[in-house]
Amino acid sequence: MKTRKLILLGCMAIIVTSSFISCSAEDGSDGEQGIQGIQGIQGEQGIQGEQGIQGIQGEQGEQGTQGEQGDDGADGNANVIRYDKDISDFGGGISSFNFGLADELGIEVENLPNYVYLFYVVKTSNSSEYPAPGHFTIGNAWKIINVHYNPITDSGRCLFLNSDYTLFVPVEGFFSTFKIVAIEASLINKNGAGDPIKALKAAGVNTNDYSAVMEYFGIDD
Repeated sequence: MKTRKLILLGCMAIIVTSSFISCSAEDGSDGEQGIQGIQGIQGEQGIQGEQGIQGIQGEQGEQGTQGEQGDDGADGNANVIRYDKDISDFGGGISSFNFGLADELGIEVENLPNYVYLFYVVKTSNSSEYPAPGHFTIGNAWKIINVHYNPITDSGRCLFLNSDYTLFVPVEGFFSTFKIVAIEASLINKNGAGDPIKALKAAGVNTNDYSAVMEYFGIDD
């Protein structure tokens, strides 16, 4: 009797299990996808790696061929301008003549004050060069050469006087040339001084001697 109860209970368990399995044969439809979660906090940046070893420096290239030496520049005359004005028709009733320098020297009017000027008058008979302002003699009589030039207005005048300051009127052709030397005021001269005229005198150059000035600046007359 007891054995029959056990067999009945076992059969009932098999039937219940079979019923449960047969009921779950089909799955239900998928549910809607859930909302995406919040992105996580970015992690800390990693430690920078060590710098690599510097590569080997390339070999130095061969040195280029040295260029030819340039010609020597003119000796001290880069900022000096010389001009000869013909005055052979001056005289014969007049004692002075006017002049300007911008056109003759090729200097812009606004740059004329940047130069200092030396003037000389050449006597026709013996080619003597007299500084102006200065003086010369005819026989025993002294004659005065008076020159005034304004670089602001580019206007100049050369006037001849007797020793008593009366007007001296030379005959036409008495003088041949009015020589002008323009020296740039910023010229660095051979002695390194700032004023060209003072520098010439400091170098032992007689500024009354036209030839000495030309020789100092290396200019051929």
